[in-house]
Amino acid sequence: MILKYETNGSWEFIDNVRQAAHKDIDIDGLAEKYDPELHICSRGYNDQAEYLNGDKLPENIVKSNKAFCVATYIPEEGINLHSENLLDENKMDMPASSILLYLENCKEYDAVQLVTNQKAYLMNDKGQTIERLN
Repeated sequence: MILKYETNGSWEFIDNVRQAAHKDIDIDGLAEKYDPELHICSRGYNDQAEYLNGDKLPENIVKSNKAFCVATYIPEEGINLHSENLLDENKMDMPASSILLYLENCKEYDAVQLVTNQKAYLMNDKGQTIERLN
């Protein structure tokens, strides 16, 4: 299968999808659950969702970062998960989804998780849409 997803006005593709699952998410609800001690992103600052290089980020980006950190939090070790924040900070009122993909023959990681409020489609190998995921 193939995942076709929009990111900032252009289309991207992930092929060799073995299995896919998705769940609708509430960006505001996830952002409220954010705990800087528990939900660690990869920026290296005290509150990684609110600051970049020590500078305070705009509120819409903070909300996106917090929702992404909570949506991708996995409490147990042992899962090699690659995650991407595809939330468009200018469309925070749009419906959002967390999409989990298991890929065929991927040696780099076990699964890929996309958190997005942009269009995403699961397609068969011929390019025909099977399901709209967001």
